[in-house]
Amino acid sequence: MMRSPVSPRPPQLAAWLAAARLRGDEREFQLGDLEEEFADRAARDGVAAARRWYWRHAFRNLLTRGGRGRFARATPVPHPSPGDLMRSIRQDFSFAFRLMRRAPVATLAAIVTFALGLGANIAIFSVAWPVLFAPLPFADEARLTVVQLIFTRGGRSFPNNVSPGDYFDMRKATSFERMASYNQFVSQVNLTGHGDAMQVRLNSVNDDFFTVLGVRPIVGRPLQSGDAEAPAPVAVLKEATWRRVFGADPAIVGRTIALDGDGYQIVGVLPDSAGLGTRDADVWIPRAQPPSNIRRAYFLGVVGRLKPGVTLDAANQELAAIMRGAAREFPDSNRDVSAAAFSFREQLTGPVRQTFLLLVGAAACVLLIAALNLAGLQVARSLQRGREMQIRLSLGASRSRVVRLLVVESVVLALVGGFAGLWAATAMIASLRSLAPALVWSTSSVLSSTTVLTFTALLSVFSGVIVGALPAWRAARPRGSLAVQTRDVTLGRAGTRARASVVSLQVGVTVVLLIVASLVSISLLRVLRINPGFDLSRSLVANVSLPGGKYSSAADRTRFFDTYVERLAAIPGVEAACATNDIPLDNPGANMTFVADGSTALVGSNPKTVTPGCFATMQIPILQGRGFSARELEPVAIVSARMAAALWPPASEQAPDAHAASVIGRKIHLGLPAGDLLTVVGVVPDILNVSLESRAERQVWLPHSFGYFPPERVMVRTSVPAEAVAPAMRSALRELDPSLALARVRTMDEVVATATASRRFVLVLFAAFALVALVLSAVGIYGVLAHVVGQRSREIGIRLALGARRGAVTRLIVGHMAIAIAAGAAAGVLVARLMSTWFASLLFRMSATDATVYAGVVGFVGLIAVVAAWAPTRRAARVNPVSALRAD
Repeated sequence: MMRSPVSPRPPQLAAWLAAARLRGDEREFQLGDLEEEFADRAARDGVAAARRWYWRHAFRNLLTRGGRGRFARATPVPHPSPGDLMRSIRQDFSFAFRLMRRAPVATLAAIVTFALGLGANIAIFSVAWPVLFAPLPFADEARLTVVQLIFTRGGRSFPNNVSPGDYFDMRKATSFERMASYNQFVSQVNLTGHGDAMQVRLNSVNDDFFTVLGVRPIVGRPLQSGDAEAPAPVAVLKEATWRRVFGADPAIVGRTIALDGDGYQIVGVLPDSAGLGTRDADVWIPRAQPPSNIRRAYFLGVVGRLKPGVTLDAANQELAAIMRGAAREFPDSNRDVSAAAFSFREQLTGPVRQTFLLLVGAAACVLLIAALNLAGLQVARSLQRGREMQIRLSLGASRSRVVRLLVVESVVLALVGGFAGLWAATAMIASLRSLAPALVWSTSSVLSSTTVLTFTALLSVFSGVIVGALPAWRAARPRGSLAVQTRDVTLGRAGTRARASVVSLQVGVTVVLLIVASLVSISLLRVLRINPGFDLSRSLVANVSLPGGKYSSAADRTRFFDTYVERLAAIPGVEAACATNDIPLDNPGANMTFVADGSTALVGSNPKTVTPGCFATMQIPILQGRGFSARELEPVAIVSARMAAALWPPASEQAPDAHAASVIGRKIHLGLPAGDLLTVVGVVPDILNVSLESRAERQVWLPHSFGYFPPERVMVRTSVPAEAVAPAMRSALRELDPSLALARVRTMDEVVATATASRRFVLVLFAAFALVALVLSAVGIYGVLAHVVGQRSREIGIRLALGARRGAVTRLIVGHMAIAIAAGAAAGVLVARLMSTWFASLLFRMSATDATVYAGVVGFVGLIAVVAAWAPTRRAARVNPVSALRAD
């Protein structure tokens, strides 16, 4: 095989030492003189002698500043002025744009690659920055804490809400500057007097709540001490409600609004972030401190602000000591109960921090693959422009000037690609925010355009410099006069290994992303295939809240819902209708205790109050006994299978069905052993109430006619598109009571989508990143092989002319790439296994090291690699020896 002669190169470390103390205006000239002398000595005395000579002069330059000796320039080049430098840089940018126009295909490929890599990072930055890094909208957030009770059961500890009595004890802690509480249960109330009735969320907080958080009002003032005892009830509005309902009227302060028929005077408007990290609401009202003797009623959330200089550990030690005293004083309620304060920010971001960090890492991997592709493209272009660079150097251009020219070209491409990626990312951000988990403020915190533009520009410039630096350095190396007259035929071992390493790295990163995306997607499919124990397909649900003053008795509420459900059932297209206190998968779940008659064991359960048609509407079968009738003569209940087993544990040999039948007619107490007595009249299957991923909860179903937990939701099953009956539902409610609002009308499909939003968010992003990585890797494999074939076409022609078989030539061309792809896939599998503990929390009922998924991803990546390599391989096999030899 013929090769162009290559002059030996001086030792790189010695060259670096030689240049260490040279002035910038002399460095290139002296190093060039040293290199020419090195080449002459290597030809005359041998490479070893030339290396020894070069090392001596490298140390001489290092020890004598300026290299005063035979290689010192007689006439120093004047330092360029700032104006000259700026003109030179403008020329580089102008030349870069001209070069882009001369090579439109290569330019478009580079811009699209930059846009894909940078766009992914811009999108995830816009969503993740407010969650992970942006400061909270509270003054001195580092001192903000969340205070919770810590229960210990069976050697395990878990946090819990706070009772009024425990909150009274906690306020004795001197480590806190202030402490405040809020209600963990938000009420739905009807706002009237502003067009049609509308439903808003109402929460009650104590006077110090907004002072502890450090919230500054937009208009008016926050709630303050004494508001709870004011003669006229007062309230503050959330900014979004103020803008949506009242048109951002600055004169809102002092006006009175009607909530469930009661008047409240508005004293201020607070920013949307006011309820961040707590139970957010549209309207807040003051709440008087409940009696300190109320314990075992855990409905308070507590926030505290530490005193300056007090650490979290010191505060927790004091809280633990206070709760030990409470346990001695109230052993029945406070045994095995402690308390602890947690960082407000950690409590807010903790549930999603790991997920967002993984997504940031995935976006960075996409950018890495794009950078590797572009670096390969730049190397290829620099090889094609090798003669141009050598001519520039021969005509007196410094290496730094050539490097800067090539880096500027890369930066220009990156900036154009970055702003193309910004356009694509902007279109994605709205969708990402709608999918983002609702428990963080990413959906309400929007980065400014300046911040996003600055990030885009900085990341683009950084990427352009990184991508262009190595190719520029390689292209700017002097190669002697022969390099100006000839071109390289092959890349050499170092270049071949570098290309193989790039392909391996691309394939490895792609395999990791695809494995994670595949595991997450399979997990989501498994979640969606779970049988929740009910069927609400083709169903519509909505909120209806009855004012306590107007519907004060159980009889009034029963009469209203019986009438409204009857009218709903009469709407054309409605097959069944009912009312209930909550909808499965649409609430955080409330718990209450029940006690089997004759026992003292408290059994927790999720209570559901329903009208008689709910079991038919939700398609829940009655396993034993009967459902509810329109008028029950005595308090009755229906229990789920798990609840029946918990109340009356079956004998191990007893069949489940026989046990279910045996509980019919038994009695349970509501709340405590002395609570109201209910007769069990039926048994139904367990259902998933909080989420599709949780274990089925114990359920107790109660008829709405007895007034326990009044209904607040209605649902209809339809034979027509569910959305089509919503106007008729509103009309029926308006006719029945125009002061009530039908709120949050939604299909059950929307409820399920909300319940699985966090999984969908992760899946969409990982799938998008994996797809982009796969495309970029395929393009990279194609580009590398296409360039290899183009560069080695003369060599291929010579081999074929000398009698080599085309199959052997093809194997020679693709052999190194096949090994690189296999090595990259193996490395990707290994890295994914090592990282499995990081993303295991994203999975549902499957192993993070599932061998089937790993094998499937490797096979798929291999197939894509074969497709990408097909065209260059065919071109190599079809090289015409005569044409290849004449081309030179």
